[in-house]
Amino acid sequence: MSESTGLPPGDPLSGTAIAGRWSFGYDMPDDLGGGFVCGELLLRSDGVLLRRYGGDSYRAGQVTWKYGPWHEVSWWTGETDPQQAVALLKSRRYDLSEHEPVPIDKSTAYGPNPGHPPSASAKAPARRLDFSSRSIAPTNPLLAPRPLA
Repeated sequence: MSESTGLPPGDPLSGTAIAGRWSFGYDMPDDLGGGFVCGELLLRSDGVLLRRYGGDSYRAGQVTWKYGPWHEVSWWTGETDPQQAVALLKSRRYDLSEHEPVPIDKSTAYGPNPGHPPSASAKAPARRLDFSSRSIAPTNPLLAPRPLA
């Protein structure tokens, strides 16, 4: 059964098999405005690469994932082999990890779900970039909260 079963007609995910799917983090070059973006990439068996921006947030013991709509990646070479696709994406400075548990046909929200966000070590061996504020404070002492005097 294809993961894209049940999607509305005309949806860019319908009618083709999924060859690969990953979460990504990307450090935008300064000439494109700089900053970090994250989301998901989906490689279809026909060589089309789709991208949606978004990610997870953690608040009050619950995780919520939110994503925008899928869009075709215009610069993609048409590669269909998932291993070659990973190599190409990494050569373009994408940091990839296992995709989140959000169904591909859920584009606006998924959750909230009780629990804690998955740790980077839980997804090993893939390295995971997490750009939310909860990951910055422990790793950057300048951003860590200071104790009150």
